[in-house]
Amino acid sequence: MLSDAAFRTTSGIEFAKRSFTLNVRLKYAHFGLVLSENVSRKQAAMQDKIVVNGLSFQVLTGKNKAFWNGVKAGQWENETFDFFRDNIRPTTVVLDVGAWIGATALYAAQLGAKCVAFEPDPVAFEELKANTRENSGAAWADRLTIINAAITVDGAPLVLGSSSSGGDSMSSALLADADTSWTVASRRLEDVLREFSSPGDPLFIKIDIEGGEYSLLPAVASILARAGATFHISLHPRFLRKSLRRKFASLSWPLRFLKVRREFVRQHRAVLAVLPAGKTISIESAIPAWGLLPMAALTGKFPSEIRIVPR
Repeated sequence: MLSDAAFRTTSGIEFAKRSFTLNVRLKYAHFGLVLSENVSRKQAAMQDKIVVNGLSFQVLTGKNKAFWNGVKAGQWENETFDFFRDNIRPTTVVLDVGAWIGATALYAAQLGAKCVAFEPDPVAFEELKANTRENSGAAWADRLTIINAAITVDGAPLVLGSSSSGGDSMSSALLADADTSWTVASRRLEDVLREFSSPGDPLFIKIDIEGGEYSLLPAVASILARAGATFHISLHPRFLRKSLRRKFASLSWPLRFLKVRREFVRQHRAVLAVLPAGKTISIESAIPAWGLLPMAALTGKFPSEIRIVPR
């Protein structure tokens, strides 16, 4: 039987234990609240409002904060945004092929009847999805559809590679042998148009697929010529040139140079051959159209932007 003194001592110890436990719980609860508050503040700091030509959308800046700051400051492809504004009507169906993290898709969805954005890079697509979610309450949100797939000639799975860890806007089928690569789903452009548009709908199609355009464009000549279809096409001659150098790397220098240059010219000739005669073609170059292939042969360079507008 415990004495009164022992009982008092034991009770004091138990009380101290309970007090210590309560204090620890309160401290951890406070730490949890502080941590939660810090996370909320960090998330809020990542959120930003982008305004382009009077239209606004929300983004999570994350690792691409410098890029979004450039967009906000009007330092990123102003002419692209202006071309969208001038050629997309409220009835236009927009396809953003190579949407990356959403700068043009979030903008185009506010201009047209609908915007269907394709991004095969899984890292970039997660960021595109997050930015789309940030605008879920916008009046135009239901006009934007995002799809984690590439657009290819045959719609077969595609190996996409990256010289980094992905998500940097430069993942490409021309980098299929890179250390970082993925096998991604793809869709045919004809099937996409059949699913998301009706005959006679005005179309606006942006193609920016980091070198994949060299195989795609020659195969979609009939779509390029379609009445009422406008195109904003980005070419990537530097990507093509580098991939050709890797392809012919086993050859001796003079032969490798000739093979690379010949194939470089051939692929750009194939692109020029499918540009529709019945539309206005704008090629971003100080060189007249007849001089583009000679320039490619002599210098290994070619313009990077083609715009096709119905007359």
